[in-house]
Parts: sequence; structure tokens; C-alpha cells
Amino acid sequence: SPVIGLMAVIFGVMVFILSGFEHCVADMFYLSLGNAWLQGWWIIPIITAGNLVGGQLGYLTVADK
Repeated sequence: SPVIGLMAVIFGVMVFILSGFEHCVADMFYLSLGNAWLQGWWIIPIITAGNLVGGQLGYLTVADK
């Protein structure tokens, strides 16, 4: 049922965030769910920049040269 699927997504995102991992999409979901955009708007660009840098560094370490 769609409700069970939605609950699975919400639970997965909450576990991801509460485990201490930072990801801009998960944090945007979490801020939206808690209606906390006014308190957390400044952290999203920082997390996004970190995700971009980390993703590029990860790619560079395994890319064939």
C-alpha cells in the first residue's frame, strides 16, 4: 500500500540522519518534515558543498586515468 511505502521512506531517511550521516537531500526532507526551514536554511548550502567535494574526491580516487 502507498502508506507503507511512504512510512518506509520516512523511516529510512530518519535512520540515515539520526546515524550522523549528512546528505543535502535527506536534510532537506527532514527540515521539510519538521517545518524547520527558518532554523535550518543556512546549513543546506554547506552540506551540499561538502557532498559535492566528497563525491568528486571519491570519483577521483577510483577513476581510470
